[in-house]
Amino acid sequence: MTIERIQRVLGRSSQPDDVDLSSRRVPPGEHVFAALERIAGSWFGDNAVRRSGLAPSTPGVPTPEELRRRAADCDMALSYEERALRSLTDDEFPCILLLDDGTSLTVTERGEGALFVEDGSRSAKPVAIDALEARYAGVVFHVRPKSHADDRSGGGVHPADGQLADDTIGDAVGLYRRVLHLATTSHQSALGKLALAAGLSNLLMLALPLFTMAVYDRVIPHGAMETLWALSIGVMIALAVDLSLRFVRSRFSDAVSLKVGLELQAKLYGRMMGAKLSDAPRAPGGLSRLAQEIDAVAQAVPQLVVSLMIDVPFFVLLLVLLYSIGGPILAAPLLGLCLLSLLHIYAHTQARHAIEAGAEFSRYQSNQLVETLAGLPMVKTSGAAGSLMRSWERVGDDAAYESHTARLWLGLTQNAQMIITQFVIVLTLMIGAYQVSSGLMSVGALAASTLLVGRALTPIAQMIGHAVRLLHLKPSADVIARLLDSAQEEAGEDIGARRKPLTGSVDFQAVSFAYPGAARPSLNDVSFSIKRGERVALIGRIGSGKSTLLHTMLRLNDVASGSVRFDGADARQFAPEHIRRSFGYMTQDSVLFDVTLRDAITLGLGTVSDDDFERAVKLSGVHGFAAHLPQGYATPVGPRGSYLSGGERQAVALARVLAMNPAALLLDEPTASMDNTLEAQLIDNLRQYLGGRTLIVATHRAALLTLCDRIIWLDQGTVMADGPREEVLARINGGGASSTQSEPAPAARRQA
Repeated sequence: MTIERIQRVLGRSSQPDDVDLSSRRVPPGEHVFAALERIAGSWFGDNAVRRSGLAPSTPGVPTPEELRRRAADCDMALSYEERALRSLTDDEFPCILLLDDGTSLTVTERGEGALFVEDGSRSAKPVAIDALEARYAGVVFHVRPKSHADDRSGGGVHPADGQLADDTIGDAVGLYRRVLHLATTSHQSALGKLALAAGLSNLLMLALPLFTMAVYDRVIPHGAMETLWALSIGVMIALAVDLSLRFVRSRFSDAVSLKVGLELQAKLYGRMMGAKLSDAPRAPGGLSRLAQEIDAVAQAVPQLVVSLMIDVPFFVLLLVLLYSIGGPILAAPLLGLCLLSLLHIYAHTQARHAIEAGAEFSRYQSNQLVETLAGLPMVKTSGAAGSLMRSWERVGDDAAYESHTARLWLGLTQNAQMIITQFVIVLTLMIGAYQVSSGLMSVGALAASTLLVGRALTPIAQMIGHAVRLLHLKPSADVIARLLDSAQEEAGEDIGARRKPLTGSVDFQAVSFAYPGAARPSLNDVSFSIKRGERVALIGRIGSGKSTLLHTMLRLNDVASGSVRFDGADARQFAPEHIRRSFGYMTQDSVLFDVTLRDAITLGLGTVSDDDFERAVKLSGVHGFAAHLPQGYATPVGPRGSYLSGGERQAVALARVLAMNPAALLLDEPTASMDNTLEAQLIDNLRQYLGGRTLIVATHRAALLTLCDRIIWLDQGTVMADGPREEVLARINGGGASSTQSEPAPAARRQA
């Protein structure tokens, strides 16, 4: 169903008679994602825009896959083409123009010699086409709604035709439905060609049986050698075409499977990154195997669908043809079908437990391998290698046994399938011999029937195999479905509040939070208020809730009760990425990816100016060691930053935060791995850098307390003291800790 594009949604409702273009310049462009969200907000309302939290991989024009995902997040379909500006028609507005610098402009309507262009506000202004052409890159993005809302009836957003009404997958069956939906909606052309190639290939399979019957019944009795040559040439051409069609079928099947598999993998990766921290998967090893399982599902589902669409009707056609040729011979393939079905069902029942257990052991091995590589120095120095080796061998032995059991039953299925086919052929010859001796069928018809029976069982056996394969994949498919259904971070209802720049003030009002399965809450009725520009230290012993408090402030955790407010507005009104852009957060463990030193600093920040980059590396201390590297900032940092020392990794992580130029700094043990000299230098640099910015630092180091004017002392998730630095330190040192049955924070004790 074609949905009529909504006209003039961003600009003026009517065109003026006189458009003064003399002083109208091309306005600054914006990222394509921002233009998509603006149009979607005007069509459906801001609340309908769903955000995956994924930024473009590089500054400038995103990849086609990124564009498709962002358009889907905005409930729109997107296409693009090379197009002249003057050829755009009225029903193509609004559209998005790509400029020569990689940015874009939203065009809302046409004027006399001009196009009305969105300038960043909720109005559109005319710009001369000649001026636009000077900056136009030649590519236009067309958008249309995938769903539409009836605001007058309060119906909200309703799915359009062909769109799944419920985005929840649920279980393995739901995942198979999603794969089928992707294949039939996004790749209709390739799937149609696949079905056509399969159908023609099946029809050409009839050539050899019919040729055999003609030779036995027509050519040999009459000695028609010329007819033999003609039939032989024809059947050889048919066989050659059949080979080509099989290649085409395999190619299109692979193309559909690869595209659907890549889409699902991208969706899974995006959902994993957008998941709430409490729902995110913890074990990395098992996740790597899921990518292979997604590919297997993406291959099996389209093949099964094509088999149901093409092979089953062809099987019925062959049965009709067999009945017309041999009559009672029809019983042989029907019996073979029953035997094949029972064989696969029985083998699946026997192999299911082994497959599930083998997958579990493989996940355990993958997790152990990842953990061993990550902690190899600890393994060597602690003498844990022997224990880990025994565990590896024991699990490996169990995994090998379960894999052997599964392969045994799968191999038996393949061998028994061949035997069943031969048994059906023998049964066909037996029945056919009685038919020939009774004069009810010819020898040629018997020969043709024998070939037809074999050809009838082959595609049906493949179809049953695809179905059983999906049954084998069900445990992994259930895991994938749960990950795709994981709860996602999202903004609240007040999108206007979400767009306001944050100033750095934050309020906690009776906030409590507990991790799933924890015996006690990590935060218990925490309340405080931090004004813009304040410098606050969070102190407390290990496990007191400092890092959890910072996570909650950044909406990495959802509070169980109470509320977090920024500039007086509830944190749930803001998109998580908006908060994290305003509150630069340095994590305690300083995780780096396997990229260059420069990329490790600018990762996720888009375009960082040279001035901002230089300032960040000098303030953080990165410049001090990067200047001595032969490759400078092009030096690889290694997996998880393993080529750098702990202090260097912390300096890089801090440089990344400073390059954001945030309104507030949230630092979690920022100098834990630094030497005293680097720490002192960093403190001096931060003191000069902060200015009016807010600073919240969780630390056990006494030196960092000199940066702060205020201390919040936490113990077991409860605020024990909150006030000026000297007063809190005096309370800790003066015996306030003893009444709480808690040891004072080491940093506070040393400072006192």
